Formats: sequence, C-alpha cells, structure tokens
Amino acid sequence: MKNQAMGLGLVAGLALALAACSGANGEAAVSVEDVEDKRGETFAQVLAQDPSLSIAANALKQTGLMGALDGKASTTIFVPTNAAFEALDEQTGKLLAQPQNSAIAAAVLRNHMVPGVLDIEAINKAITQAGGEASVANFGGGVLTLTNKAGGLAVQDASGRKAAIPGRVTSVGNGALIAIDAVLVDPALLPASPKP
Repeated sequence: MKNQAMGLGLVAGLALALAACSGANGEAAVSVEDVEDKRGETFAQVLAQDPSLSIAANALKQTGLMGALDGKASTTIFVPTNAAFEALDEQTGKLLAQPQNSAIAAAVLRNHMVPGVLDIEAINKAITQAGGEASVANFGGGVLTLTNKAGGLAVQDASGRKAAIPGRVTSVGNGALIAIDAVLVDPALLPASPKP
C-alpha cells in the first residue's frame, strides 16, 4: 500500500512538472534539437514515413491500437525501433509477430503508451523535480520510470527492462512519438509460444 501511494505520488509529480513546462496553449514546450514538428499529421501518417519504425507501425495496426492513438485524447508513445524488436530473442519476436497473438502484442504496446504530450525538456524537468526518478502511469495499468543518469535519458518498466531515449521526438497532431532502443517487455512474463 505504501509503495502504491509512493508510485501515485511520483506520477502526480510528473503530471505537475509537465503542466509547468506547458505553454499558454497547453502544448508542451520543446527545446531539444532532434524534434520534428508534424502536428498536422496523425500517428499513422508519421509512422508510415519512418522505415526504422515499421515493425511497431505494423504491430499497432494489427492490434487495432493505431485507431486509438489517432483518437482525440493526447498520447505519447515510446516507440521501439526495428532494431529493438529484432534484438528480442527469437521466441519472443515470433510470439509478438503472430496475428493470433495480437492481444499479447497489444498488451505489450500499451505498456509503451502514456497519457499527455511529453518532450525531452519536460521529462528532464520532472526527473530533476522528483529527485532523480520520475514515474508516469502507462495505458497497460503499470508505471514507467524515467531517469537521466550517466548512461543518458532512459525509460524503464516495472520488470526492470530499460530502454535508452536518444532524444528523437516527433510531435504529431494529438501527441508525441519518442523512439527508444529496446522493447519494454520481460520475455519471462509472456506465455510460451505453442509448439507447431
């Protein structure tokens, strides 16, 4: 109960920090150089233009999550690159790619999605204000932890799986895409692939 209260406090702290970084129109301030402004486009349009994110784009379509992303609510998704998906062990990669496992893939992808519009400046400010780690609730019902240590900016899930955030952000019509270098999933928590 104590840990849950602490987690909720950190999530609330991040929300306050993000609000403090927002402009008068409610949009998050952006100060990182590697930011593309594509606010006139949807998540689907932006992902279709980036071949390095094609695996995530296909998974979002296959699971039906692309439609949710392109809805009215503001969302930020930490998008694993193709290289991140390809680095998964063979069994996990196959499990997530099979159409019959779309519910499992959707659960994994929801863990990469958070409400609101994040950018690097807001994330760094929240981390500083939270004393080194800031947490935000994801759409999978868990919490992502954001840190900026010697290895650079990173996001971590509850299982301890960590991904680096190189600083590549794309603003879209109702949110943001932040590319990451790992898929936030613990293969040990996934069901085993059925034998052929």
